[in-house]
Amino acid sequence: MFFADFGTARRGGRVVEREVAEAALRESERRYRNLFDFAPIGLFQATRDGKLLTANQALARILDYNDAGELLGKSMSEEIYFSREDRDDALTRSGPIGRSTSVDVRLRRRDGEPVWVQLNTHAVQDGAGRTLFFEGFVSDLTERKRAERLQEVRFAVTRSIAEAWSLQEAGPRVLESLCAGLSWPLGILWAAHPTTHLLVFVASWRSRAMPVSVLETSSRTLSFARGQGLLGRVFGVGSPDWAQDMTTDPRFLRSAMAREDGLRRWCAFPILSGNDVLGVVELMAPEAGPPDGDLLRVMADLGSQIGQFWQRSRVEEERRSIEERYRQLFERNLAGVYRATRDGRLLECNTAFARIHGYASREELLGADVRRLHPDPVAREELLARLDRAGAVTSQETSGRRKDGSAVWLLENVSLVFGAEGHASLVEGMVIDVTDRKQLEEQLRQSQKMEAIGRLAGGIAHDFNNLLTAILGFSGLALNQLAPDDPLVTNVAEIRKAGERAAALTRQLLAFSRRQILAPVVLDINSAVRSMEKMLRRLIGDDVEVVARLDPELGRVRVDPGQIEQVVVNLVVNSRDAMPEGGRLAIDTDNVTFSEAHARELGIAAGAYVMLSVSDTGVGMDDEVRSHMFEPFFTTKPRGRGTGLGLPTVYGIVKQSGGHVTVESAVGRGTTFRIYLPRVDAEAESPAVVAENAGSYRGTETVLLVENEDSVRLFLREALQRNGYRVLEARHGGEAVEVATRFLGRIDILVTDVVMPVMGGRDLARKIVWSRPEIQVLYISGFTDGSIVRDGGVLPRETAFLAKPFTQETLLGRVRELLDRGAEKT
Repeated sequence: MFFADFGTARRGGRVVEREVAEAALRESERRYRNLFDFAPIGLFQATRDGKLLTANQALARILDYNDAGELLGKSMSEEIYFSREDRDDALTRSGPIGRSTSVDVRLRRRDGEPVWVQLNTHAVQDGAGRTLFFEGFVSDLTERKRAERLQEVRFAVTRSIAEAWSLQEAGPRVLESLCAGLSWPLGILWAAHPTTHLLVFVASWRSRAMPVSVLETSSRTLSFARGQGLLGRVFGVGSPDWAQDMTTDPRFLRSAMAREDGLRRWCAFPILSGNDVLGVVELMAPEAGPPDGDLLRVMADLGSQIGQFWQRSRVEEERRSIEERYRQLFERNLAGVYRATRDGRLLECNTAFARIHGYASREELLGADVRRLHPDPVAREELLARLDRAGAVTSQETSGRRKDGSAVWLLENVSLVFGAEGHASLVEGMVIDVTDRKQLEEQLRQSQKMEAIGRLAGGIAHDFNNLLTAILGFSGLALNQLAPDDPLVTNVAEIRKAGERAAALTRQLLAFSRRQILAPVVLDINSAVRSMEKMLRRLIGDDVEVVARLDPELGRVRVDPGQIEQVVVNLVVNSRDAMPEGGRLAIDTDNVTFSEAHARELGIAAGAYVMLSVSDTGVGMDDEVRSHMFEPFFTTKPRGRGTGLGLPTVYGIVKQSGGHVTVESAVGRGTTFRIYLPRVDAEAESPAVVAENAGSYRGTETVLLVENEDSVRLFLREALQRNGYRVLEARHGGEAVEVATRFLGRIDILVTDVVMPVMGGRDLARKIVWSRPEIQVLYISGFTDGSIVRDGGVLPRETAFLAKPFTQETLLGRVRELLDRGAEKT
């Protein structure tokens, strides 16, 4: 019994011990389970092929599951790792079996988004070293990664700022660093305009995955005032702001654009320099979201950092702008600017200074002695001496020397630069090329002189032509009255010859003074030159070779044929006289077109011209002769060999024809005259020909004769009356009107001087023609004063005119022609 009881007791003790052990095991398992389930980090066990056997709530929370049981049976490789790359990366970095491994890797949340974790794994093995299963724990790295990302953004922004020179350059980089680093697909940078004080668009950045944004495109043309909308609020208050959904936020003024782009979340932070808001950065994303305090704090810090850079860049940009403006002022200045040492060594100059002195670049001059640019070094030293005494800027007009040795006129301002010790060690100066102005002044003086001489010559020719008309007229009448064997015939004939020579001189004077009457036609210069070829060869002689190079495509000009022939003859004769030992004479024609700049240099209108040149290999002219060659009566020929009116006549004819004449000549190198006449787009025409001896000069018609010069009027009356005409006389237009009014008969022709007291010929003709429309009109004058001609002395085709002096035959022939023409019309 005892033993039986004892045995029973022993069996009962073992049971108790087992129960106690089992209870302890259960308690241990409970404590382990509690520790496993409520651990702050994720814990799990997985089979060798990666199936989850166990998982705690912390892991479920990290992976965004409601209960840990939802994870059981899931494959780590296929469902828990965020991607195959993450799985392969974790396996690659894991250590040997049996050792713990710790890697940072992305796992997949229930919603498919990635989450950064620190994954520690360990293989559980049996005594034989076989792996039974894996166990591990997972730490959520979201906050750490976020902090790291924010720090990376800071570094990226700082680097973008450091590598840029200006806000315009840094803006897109800063936006990219912010948006890409913080996962905001769109960012816009705004700046406060310095004048309007409005926020204006500066730059934007958009991720490649995002389509073209309406909001971004429209913002380029927008501006915001302080307090205007959410953006204006950040601008006005100077602190960051956030909109969870800008499409529904009434403070966001571009909500319609945001909806069109699919954007919802918005934040913005100011760029500050002290208390001044220099600009605003706004970021936008498609998903809505509550404010992120940490992010806003980081943005506030970045705003101050960007603001400091912005302020520095503003100062630096202003400095560079000032330097650039100075450099442009220095380099692009049309005036030459230089700096030199006191002894003349050139330290610095701009391109204009080099160009003015004929150098291709300023590098050619740097280091050179500036005194070599001045033809008078003594005057240069005197200038510096005056500067030493005055200690101020000195301005003077002086001459300089170009690289090729030619002279250039300069207006120069020079000043001394004093060092710290008060010594003048440097010279600064500015020069302006006034050569063109000096040449224009000389041309103006020459033009004024020629105009004055022309007016004098025209006045003399007018009065002289009246005298010559009487001389030629009465000598002609006398010759008609004398018998051929009368001893007075020779004397009267000589008087007439002298008068004709004097008339030729007055015509030349009128040509020079540009007061002759022109009867222009559209002319082919080549044809005119060819028609003169035989005559020119007789003028030149056999010892001069003549070459004519006439452009077959030459254009046409509107000139008086007789005048252009006179131009050619005078130039050819001038060239012949310049080659007493023989030589070569060339006549060339060509079409030329002058640009505005070239035409301005010549003093004519830009456009198309015909060029006629006459060049020789003669003795040439020096500067002194060239300066006087167009002046009347100036000649280098011996006394009695020339009148000095040949070239002045050329000058006057060309100018009156609307053209221009240039001369190139040097002693021993010959001379080239170039005539430029305006080109016209018309076919050449033949000049009108008046036959002086066509039919009888006599007539019985009535002539109203009006002439204020008594001797001329007496000659005209005598010539007309001797040939059968009835003559009514008047001394001026007013008297002629009275005569015509009193005379009741028919008046067939009015012969009137143009320039008269009381009433001129043109006004008289209007009055007479109005009352007697059948009357013919013949004007006579010693020169044109604009009364009956167009600009430039051009006679209208319908106007009948006789230039004084003229002969009895010329007068009678012209009167008869007009009367016969009038009779044909009636």
